[in-house]
Amino acid sequence: MAVEMKKIWIAVKRTDLGEDDTSSLHCIDILENQSGQQIKHSILKSCNLCHNDPIVVKLRNHRGSLMPITWNIPANNLSKPYILEVVQVHQNVKARPRSVKIKNFNEATKEKISDIIKRIEKLEGAAPELKDKRNDRINKEMKEVEQMLEFLAKRMQDAETVKWKGMFKKNPLW
Repeated sequence: MAVEMKKIWIAVKRTDLGEDDTSSLHCIDILENQSGQQIKHSILKSCNLCHNDPIVVKLRNHRGSLMPITWNIPANNLSKPYILEVVQVHQNVKARPRSVKIKNFNEATKEKISDIIKRIEKLEGAAPELKDKRNDRINKEMKEVEQMLEFLAKRMQDAETVKWKGMFKKNPLW
């Protein structure tokens, strides 16, 4: 059984050196039985990136999507090469100065204190209303309980006056 071989074209973009454009094109042959590490090593070797500096390589398709470095990489042509981004470890985007303005300690403390004072004033203003609402609710519930007790007392009186007169009040017609 013959081992299948693919040719992929890769353009190298050295972000670790500050380059924004792709610098060179390389053709790499991938065998079917190669592992991901072997493919990565052959890519690094053909692109002359085998040195001791810690680097991270990212393989992107022509649309800019990340691709895993495995045997499943589809073969491409010279007009649409894959882009191999070479970056330093933990290199992402250059940090910008803070865009959110942070208040100093005094301003933040004053704002918190004024917020707390407003909340306390709001509670104090609502306190008399809360007491009245609580009393109204208690009175309403007491009236409901009183009505239930009256109903039960009436039923108990009805039950006391009932006497057993036998099974039938009238003689059956049978």
